[in-house]
Amino acid sequence: MKIPRALLLCLLVASGAANAASLFVRPTTVMLARGQSAATVTVTNSSSAPVTAQLRLYSWNQADNQDSLTSTEAMVASPPMLQIPPGSSQTIRLVRVAAAPAVTEESYRLIVDEVPEPGAGTEGTGVVVQLRYSVPVFVLPRSSPTALTTFKATVDGGSLLLDVANRGKAHAQISNVRLTYPNGSSEVVGAGLVGYVLPDKQRQWKLGLPAPDGNRGAPTQVRAQVNGKDLRVAL
Repeated sequence: MKIPRALLLCLLVASGAANAASLFVRPTTVMLARGQSAATVTVTNSSSAPVTAQLRLYSWNQADNQDSLTSTEAMVASPPMLQIPPGSSQTIRLVRVAAAPAVTEESYRLIVDEVPEPGAGTEGTGVVVQLRYSVPVFVLPRSSPTALTTFKATVDGGSLLLDVANRGKAHAQISNVRLTYPNGSSEVVGAGLVGYVLPDKQRQWKLGLPAPDGNRGAPTQVRAQVNGKDLRVAL
């Protein structure tokens, strides 16, 4: 099962006027600290109608520049299905089943799906928008592993290619990518979260470049945040 880069995926499954529930999941990243076996997530329904949500946990891996999910029994969501009244929130527990503490960092994804009501949108009177959240879940070991990234950036036509290898034992979160120019100006090319590189994995991303501007010249440097820390790479 492949997952999207963005945390939220909206799927259009019918046609007509919009009539969809609004789900929100917080936090957007879950960390089970050393010695913790459970964490909580809050699911909020901001709409004026009740909504049903399904929650599933998958083991998360990366290969061939893709994220992949596989079924797991190591982590469970309780409850796995819930109905949230209008304007209400419900808290769920994510529980790591194994009794032994994690030896290395474990990576999971919590998938939260809005479940459309039976027959919704079938009469051509509205649009059913199914919301999906994909929330990273990390279980930290008793040791204190860190990410160890090698960051390469090249320009290919109208795109910026980022190649990030993580040889550490903790995940690396890549965010807020921007270009800097000889005149001291800068421009964002990857606002917010770009993606994750799991331990001992490598990922590549292609980001669109801004239109050339002769007044500031070609970009000379790429800046990004890796786990919240600023990193600079020359082009």
